[in-house]
Amino acid sequence: MSALRNSEFYKKQAMRLCICDTPRIFDCSNEGKSFLGIPRGCMDSLSELLKTYEVSFSLEDQRNTGRSMQCGPIRYLVNSKSQVE
Repeated sequence: MSALRNSEFYKKQAMRLCICDTPRIFDCSNEGKSFLGIPRGCMDSLSELLKTYEVSFSLEDQRNTGRSMQCGPIRYLVNSKSQVE
């Protein structure tokens, strides 16, 4: 559900290149002792799966809200020469 196949792995494998440092699957989940962290888009699929097997679960939103940044004006330096024909 939250794992993706790495196409680069299969390309290297087909060309018989070294794949020792290339992961076959990207896992986007995070598993702890008392929680399972999943990407936001997987929640509906996971809740349907758990309901199918009558597994009780609770949802606790622990997303990082971030912080706002105060940035000054952006300055551009344009260095061009116009050509007249």
